[in-house]
Amino acid sequence: MKFNVFEELIESIKKADAKSFDANRLGIDLVEYDTEYSHAIWLAIRAHYGKEAADWIEWYLYERESLNGSINQAWDKDGTEICHTIESLWEVVEEMRLSPNFIEYTLPTREEFDPEKVKLSIENFFNEFINPTKNDTLQNPTEPTE
Repeated sequence: MKFNVFEELIESIKKADAKSFDANRLGIDLVEYDTEYSHAIWLAIRAHYGKEAADWIEWYLYERESLNGSINQAWDKDGTEICHTIESLWEVVEEMRLSPNFIEYTLPTREEFDPEKVKLSIENFFNEFINPTKNDTLQNPTEPTE
Protein backbone atom coordinates (compact mmCIF):
# COMPACT_ATOMS: atom_id res chain seq x y z
CA MET A 1 0.00 0.00 0.00
CA LYS A 2 1.40 3.40 -0.90
CA PHE A 3 2.14 5.68 2.05
CA ASN A 4 -0.41 8.35 1.10
CA VAL A 5 -3.19 5.71 1.03
CA PHE A 6 -2.05 4.26 4.37
CA GLU A 7 -1.91 7.72 5.92
CA GLU A 8 -5.46 8.47 4.72
CA LEU A 9 -6.64 5.13 6.16
CA ILE A 10 -5.13 5.83 9.59
CA GLU A 11 -6.38 9.42 9.68
CA SER A 12 -9.88 8.29 8.64
CA ILE A 13 -9.99 5.68 11.41
CA LYS A 14 -8.86 8.31 13.93
CA LYS A 15 -11.54 10.77 12.77
CA ALA A 16 -14.28 8.13 12.84
CA ASP A 17 -13.25 7.02 16.34
CA ALA A 18 -13.22 10.63 17.57
CA LYS A 19 -16.73 11.21 16.22
CA SER A 20 -17.95 8.01 17.85
CA PHE A 21 -16.41 9.04 21.22
CA ASP A 22 -17.96 12.52 20.92
CA ALA A 23 -21.39 11.03 20.17
CA ASN A 24 -21.06 8.73 23.17
CA ARG A 25 -20.25 11.69 25.42
CA LEU A 26 -23.51 13.25 24.24
CA GLY A 27 -25.39 10.07 25.16
CA ILE A 28 -25.67 8.72 21.61
CA ASP A 29 -24.73 5.04 21.55
CA LEU A 30 -23.23 4.13 18.18
CA VAL A 31 -21.83 0.76 19.24
CA GLU A 32 -24.44 -1.20 17.27
CA TYR A 33 -23.81 0.97 14.22
CA ASP A 34 -20.00 1.10 14.44
CA THR A 35 -19.29 -2.54 15.25
CA GLU A 36 -19.96 -3.94 11.76
CA TYR A 37 -18.04 -1.16 10.01
CA SER A 38 -15.14 -1.53 12.41
CA HIS A 39 -15.10 -5.30 11.91
CA ALA A 40 -15.05 -4.89 8.11
CA ILE A 41 -12.23 -2.32 8.22
CA TRP A 42 -10.08 -4.42 10.54
CA LEU A 43 -10.76 -7.56 8.52
CA ALA A 44 -9.44 -5.76 5.41
CA ILE A 45 -6.39 -4.47 7.30
CA ARG A 46 -5.60 -7.96 8.65
CA ALA A 47 -6.12 -9.52 5.21
CA HIS A 48 -3.65 -7.07 3.66
CA TYR A 49 -1.03 -6.80 6.40
CA GLY A 50 -1.48 -9.94 8.51
CA LYS A 51 -2.39 -10.18 12.18
CA GLU A 52 0.96 -9.09 13.64
CA ALA A 53 1.13 -5.91 11.57
CA ALA A 54 -2.56 -5.18 12.26
CA ASP A 55 -1.76 -5.48 15.98
CA TRP A 56 0.88 -2.73 15.55
CA ILE A 57 -1.66 -0.54 13.77
CA GLU A 58 -4.13 -1.07 16.62
CA TRP A 59 -1.39 -0.29 19.14
CA TYR A 60 -0.60 2.95 17.33
CA LEU A 61 -4.26 3.98 17.22
CA TYR A 62 -5.45 2.85 20.65
CA GLU A 63 -2.52 2.31 23.01
CA ARG A 64 0.30 4.62 21.91
CA GLU A 65 -1.36 7.63 23.52
CA SER A 66 -2.35 6.96 27.13
CA LEU A 67 -5.55 8.29 28.64
CA ASN A 68 -3.47 10.87 30.51
CA GLY A 69 -1.97 12.08 27.21
CA SER A 70 1.49 10.61 27.65
CA ILE A 71 2.98 8.81 24.65
CA ASN A 72 4.02 5.17 24.92
CA GLN A 73 7.00 4.11 22.86
CA ALA A 74 7.98 0.93 21.02
CA TRP A 75 11.40 -0.28 19.89
CA ASP A 76 12.63 -2.93 17.51
CA LYS A 77 15.08 -5.66 18.52
CA ASP A 78 18.00 -3.27 17.87
CA GLY A 79 16.64 -0.63 20.24
CA THR A 80 15.47 1.74 17.49
CA GLU A 81 12.20 3.51 18.18
CA ILE A 82 9.41 2.32 15.86
CA CYS A 83 5.81 3.26 15.17
CA HIS A 84 6.24 6.80 16.55
CA THR A 85 4.66 8.47 13.49
CA ILE A 86 2.26 7.29 10.82
CA GLU A 87 5.17 7.05 8.41
CA SER A 88 7.28 4.94 10.78
CA LEU A 89 4.25 2.73 11.46
CA TRP A 90 3.78 2.29 7.70
CA GLU A 91 7.45 1.34 7.30
CA VAL A 92 7.13 -1.36 9.99
CA VAL A 93 3.90 -2.90 8.71
CA GLU A 94 5.05 -2.79 5.07
CA GLU A 95 8.24 -4.57 6.06
CA MET A 96 6.16 -7.24 7.82
CA ARG A 97 3.89 -7.61 4.79
CA LEU A 98 6.81 -8.02 2.41
CA SER A 99 8.74 -10.35 4.73
CA PRO A 100 9.32 -13.96 3.63
CA ASN A 101 7.86 -14.87 7.05
CA PHE A 102 4.53 -13.17 6.25
CA ILE A 103 1.60 -15.22 7.53
CA GLU A 104 -1.65 -14.73 5.65
CA TYR A 105 -4.55 -13.90 7.93
CA THR A 106 -7.21 -16.52 8.49
CA LEU A 107 -10.58 -15.93 10.07
CA PRO A 108 -10.84 -16.92 13.73
CA THR A 109 -13.23 -19.65 14.68
CA ARG A 110 -16.54 -18.63 16.23
CA GLU A 111 -15.06 -19.44 19.66
CA GLU A 112 -12.12 -17.06 19.07
CA PHE A 113 -14.24 -14.14 17.86
CA ASP A 114 -17.57 -13.49 19.47
CA PRO A 115 -19.16 -10.21 18.31
CA GLU A 116 -21.22 -10.03 21.50
CA LYS A 117 -18.06 -10.11 23.61
CA VAL A 118 -16.54 -7.37 21.44
CA LYS A 119 -19.67 -5.25 21.82
CA LEU A 120 -19.64 -5.76 25.59
CA SER A 121 -15.94 -4.84 25.77
CA ILE A 122 -16.55 -1.62 23.83
CA GLU A 123 -19.54 -0.73 26.01
CA ASN A 124 -17.52 -1.38 29.17
CA PHE A 125 -14.68 0.80 27.86
CA PHE A 126 -17.05 3.68 27.15
CA ASN A 127 -18.76 3.34 30.50
CA GLU A 128 -15.55 3.05 32.48
CA PHE A 129 -13.23 5.52 30.76
CA ILE A 130 -15.13 7.78 28.42
CA ASN A 131 -18.37 8.40 30.24
CA PRO A 132 -17.84 7.52 33.94
CA THR A 133 -20.57 8.25 36.45
CA LYS A 134 -20.13 11.01 39.05
CA ASN A 135 -19.07 8.57 41.76
CA ASP A 136 -16.83 6.59 39.42
CA THR A 137 -14.25 9.19 38.35
CA LEU A 138 -10.85 8.16 37.06
CA GLN A 139 -8.04 8.45 39.54
CA ASN A 140 -4.31 8.16 39.21
CA PRO A 141 -3.43 4.88 40.97
CA THR A 142 -0.23 6.45 42.30
CA GLU A 143 -2.11 9.25 44.04
CA PRO A 144 -3.75 8.63 47.40
CA THR A 145 -7.55 8.57 47.41
CA GLU A 146 -9.70 10.22 50.02
